[in-house]
Amino acid sequence: MIDLHMHSKYSSDGIDEVVDMLNMAEGLGLKYISITDHNACRSI
Repeated sequence: MIDLHMHSKYSSDGIDEVVDMLNMAEGLGLKYISITDHNACRSI
């Protein structure tokens, strides 16, 4: 199973930390995921 559209807390509509999302995906048996955050940018 896969989920190719997830948002972390770094998007305006997400609430979870990335590491928590990874743990949840593993617990659900997802083989592939794609975190597709938006509404944020960071200057280096």
